[in-house]
Amino acid sequence: MQAEQLDQQHLDQYLWRLQLPAKTLPPYDHTNTYIITNDIGEALLVDVGSDEGARQVNAWLKARALHLTGILLTHTHIDHIAGLRMLLEHTNPALPIHLHAAEVDRLDANLTFPYDKVLL
Repeated sequence: MQAEQLDQQHLDQYLWRLQLPAKTLPPYDHTNTYIITNDIGEALLVDVGSDEGARQVNAWLKARALHLTGILLTHTHIDHIAGLRMLLEHTNPALPIHLHAAEVDRLDANLTFPYDKVLL
């Protein structure tokens, strides 16, 4: 799927919402992902979604020449984090990941993810 075909909304000058495919509870079939940008081409991603969602986010960022500088996870439900590893592999494995300290163990349980990349 091309970035232009995404269900996306430009909410504010620096804020976008993308509805990415995800295996979640019916009747929903997507995860809302937010991208916050700035005037110098940087982007912060809020929630990743699935592997397919991660591919779509990466294509969306490339189409706009945006450089991903970090990821904020609102929580660690699988429909919000499943594509995290894939996104990091296709962007920058050293990207900082921000999440609440109470979620770190859940992130590791879901992904077996190294703690040194997680900022609390």
